[in-house]
Amino acid sequence: MMQSMGHKSKAKHRWDTPSLILLGGLVGLFAAIMHNFYAAFRDAIPEGNPFVDAIPEGNPFVHVVSGVVIYVLTGALGLGLISAIRNWLMQDR
Repeated sequence: MMQSMGHKSKAKHRWDTPSLILLGGLVGLFAAIMHNFYAAFRDAIPEGNPFVDAIPEGNPFVHVVSGVVIYVLTGALGLGLISAIRNWLMQDR
């Protein structure tokens, strides 16, 4: 036990890519929810609906669903790529 205190271990620990893809998707979902809350309540004016007025096409369903899909896929792809690149770089060490 005393010998291992001063010695730094360089274990070949691989990151679990599927779990990080799921985590990235959840982070993307959270970001999409926050984005939609912000879009819904920014520029709140009493004479109109700020959510519909802020959406160019006027259809909130299309805006919300497409935003959620884009954020979730981007988050999942981002963390998945980071994990895959890290595992690839650490395989020879």
